[in-house]
Amino acid sequence: MKPIIYFLSYQNDLFKIKKNELLQYGFQHYFGFPYLEADIFIEENGKPVLSPSLFPHHYFNLSHSKHYMALCCSDTAIGIDLEEPRKFSTHLLNRISSLTELEIINSYPDQEKIGLLLWTLKEAYIKYLGVGLTYPLADMQVPLKTDLNLDCDYFMLKSEPLTMKPLFFHCFQLNDYRITLCSETNQIPELIQIKK
Repeated sequence: MKPIIYFLSYQNDLFKIKKNELLQYGFQHYFGFPYLEADIFIEENGKPVLSPSLFPHHYFNLSHSKHYMALCCSDTAIGIDLEEPRKFSTHLLNRISSLTELEIINSYPDQEKIGLLLWTLKEAYIKYLGVGLTYPLADMQVPLKTDLNLDCDYFMLKSEPLTMKPLFFHCFQLNDYRITLCSETNQIPELIQIKK
């Protein structure tokens, strides 16, 4: 099955309620069972996962920002990041970028958009690995390119094998927010907005 990204908008005071609604909706519609009945445990670095012995090929990952949250469900390992537009200081970009990535970043006139894309690529990959932000981001080379149209609604980047297999980064633009999914499949995820 192709991955599906379920997303919704929320207000900060309703975060927990909306998070549970999103998980309930996504689990019921994608996996066919309620979130509350799922056997979920937390890996060593904090990544929540379904028990592989009970739920093989059932993967999920959650991300949120100020006013949106997104849940991706898939039958392959995934990592997702959702970020609102923001400025990235030169110091931060230097700290998280490889030398090759810095050259690419410097070729773009809009440092805010390319910085946002770079951040979501790296965070989605870290969440795919389940290693957390302690991973040295500058040591990780993500498939950033010099000729991307950062204003289009969707594009996909394929990595050279960062792991034992190639990975695909599905990059969406949603109301100026950036959603990036790191996945083992090149199938374009479906975006479903939940309105409750």
